[in-house]
Amino acid sequence: MIAFDRVEKTFKDGTAAVNGINFHVNEGEFFVLIGPSGSGKTTALKMINRLIDPTAGHIYVEGTSVFEHNLKDLRYKIGYVLQQIALFPHMTIKENIGLIPEMKKWPQEKIDERIDELMTMVGLEPKTYKNRRPAELSGGQQQRVGVIRALAGDPDILLMDEPFSALDPITREQLQNDLVNLQKNIKKTIVFVTHDINEAMLLGSRICVMNKGEIAQIATPDNLIRHPQTEFVRSFIGDRRNAWEDPLIKVLHTIEGESDNPSDPQPDRAALNSELTLSEAVKRLDQSFEPSLPVYYQDGYLGELSYKRALTYLRSAQTADKRVGGTIL
Repeated sequence: MIAFDRVEKTFKDGTAAVNGINFHVNEGEFFVLIGPSGSGKTTALKMINRLIDPTAGHIYVEGTSVFEHNLKDLRYKIGYVLQQIALFPHMTIKENIGLIPEMKKWPQEKIDERIDELMTMVGLEPKTYKNRRPAELSGGQQQRVGVIRALAGDPDILLMDEPFSALDPITREQLQNDLVNLQKNIKKTIVFVTHDINEAMLLGSRICVMNKGEIAQIATPDNLIRHPQTEFVRSFIGDRRNAWEDPLIKVLHTIEGESDNPSDPQPDRAALNSELTLSEAVKRLDQSFEPSLPVYYQDGYLGELSYKRALTYLRSAQTADKRVGGTIL
């Protein structure tokens, strides 16, 4: 779907932002670019839709060089979400979301159906919200609109440049959970930039760690944890206790209120054994296409595991580890 072949970018002031990187992104994959400030991750992202052009090398989208695509058509294929939501304040939510479909000359009925479909997917009731202005929405609601506006024209690829980093922690966790569930429905190819390793581990099917314009390692979250290839990667993700390897029984007992459910509200669902690690359990949750799965110890129901609760546990482990002078993934 997307391929980088020896791609370089040097800016006019002589700054070498990207140094001969190679990677590919598979169709339908959630590919995360992560690294410290100045690592080249955002520059790499912006070269996919030619907001920035490479100095050398080749970038391919659907097997064709980005320079051989008509620029307008290329950008129609690629949705773009950034930290600064950039909704048009004078336009309604409906008008903001429908902008690209209108530019693509979709029939109005199709546009209206698409707007309602996407708003419903992210929990914004169309009748309530679509005629409001952006200023009438919370920050989290505005960012949801930013995401679905990028999806409104049904692009094949979605680029996301630290879209949640300016939000408060609670809203950020909610949107991360929403994005995981949304991806199960839309099945787009997503390239996502972040500096938050917890976010990368939760969202990414593969993670590309960058440093000083080069790729340090590309791996699945599990392999990145188990087999960091360089000292930089080991230091960046943290080489101490791995909360992803904790058993579910510990996860649910650590999160306040998780063990208070007396019975499984939907007993016919596939269940998770409490002895599974958090990493294994999240994999099964992903394969289930369910927002949450029940966790059992022997025959007893312990509670539910969702993406949001997994992230809550990881963050609580991070906080606890910092209190004793360490860090956590």
